[in-house]
Amino acid sequence: IAHIESGRVTHNGHAGSASEPLREKDTIAFTPEPYDEPTVNTNFSVLFEDERVICVNKPPLLPCHPGGIYLYNTLWHLVREKNECIGLINRLDRETSGVVIAANTVDAAAYANALMRERDVVKEYRAIVEGLFPGHLDASGILVRDEDSPVRKKLRFIPDDGAEPVGIAECKGVQCRTEFDLERTLSGGMSLVRARLHTGRTHQIRATLEAVGFPVVGDKLYGKDPGIFLRFADGAMTEADRAALRMEHQALHCSRVAFAKPDGGLYDIKAEEPSSWLM
Repeated sequence: IAHIESGRVTHNGHAGSASEPLREKDTIAFTPEPYDEPTVNTNFSVLFEDERVICVNKPPLLPCHPGGIYLYNTLWHLVREKNECIGLINRLDRETSGVVIAANTVDAAAYANALMRERDVVKEYRAIVEGLFPGHLDASGILVRDEDSPVRKKLRFIPDDGAEPVGIAECKGVQCRTEFDLERTLSGGMSLVRARLHTGRTHQIRATLEAVGFPVVGDKLYGKDPGIFLRFADGAMTEADRAALRMEHQALHCSRVAFAKPDGGLYDIKAEEPSSWLM
């Protein structure tokens, strides 16, 4: 009511009223009060650009799209300040770094999105994980809502080992598959691994690595202590939490995206890991 009375809510372009009825195709708009958005890492770099796409290396701690308290401090807004692109083809979590591709034309967006739906896009990631990772792991299974977690968006990876887990028939999950390869072991009981996605599911890499016992370093939600995420959300993280995470952000990086050009040839975009990684 207060927002309506202050004129921040409009109905078909005019000041709204709480008693005014709504009809089909009416337009409601809300303008929030001015506020300072949280500081983000704006240090992205352009990797490649042509008439169809612009490819950038997104730093960690930068949201891709506007949402919640972020509007201008997003990769989408920052890229559009330099290039009037149509939209982002792929997205990464706020803490994840690496290759993000934006379309410069409507046709390029439609073409790239169709390739995404058909899984005709190569996507490779690198991650630093806790523990000594085996040489190769082909992880196929299903992602379901983690009913044991107090965080609603947390998922659980259930491996496909030929036997249906108890209760899986009732789960509303999605199939996923990721191949992992050890690149090298690191000091402090960590490993650098390469991940090749065969499906593109939300939190696929992070949930899978947690389930197989090698959580991503710095991961507040899928790490060694999921309670850290709740304390982070409440602004109550402790020094012990920060020490357990090892890094300010999760060590997950989209290192390569490749797909065919519509007129022949290949887009093959690669990005170096952030300097903040513990290498």
